[in-house]
Amino acid sequence: MDFLGNVNVFHGRVAGGRAWLGGLDMPYPEYPGHESKAATAYVRPHELEVDRLPRGTASLRAEIVRISAASATVKLELFAPDFGLPINVEITRERSSALRLAGGDTVFVFPKRVRVFVHDYQI
Repeated sequence: MDFLGNVNVFHGRVAGGRAWLGGLDMPYPEYPGHESKAATAYVRPHELEVDRLPRGTASLRAEIVRISAASATVKLELFAPDFGLPINVEITRERSSALRLAGGDTVFVFPKRVRVFVHDYQI
């Protein structure tokens, strides 16, 4: 999906209808099997939401590295220190103003849409 533009990549596992991806724990009913399998998830920057408070296990703590408000959207460069993940997020100017974001702030990231690919191929 990177050929279509910027995308965040989360590596993890799926099993029993759940996905554990780079610190995110979320339902994944597409794989109900009990055998744990490697998976990779792709999330575009505009498909992530940011807030000041966590929302259960489907949120990832991150620190704001840089804020760029040069276009119709505000681009955030984040880093999730617990998992060593850089994360790119795009939010509206209104949302950014409401949150009063600044560099160095701690925020929580939530996926609105995730595309998970299970590594179930064999050679």
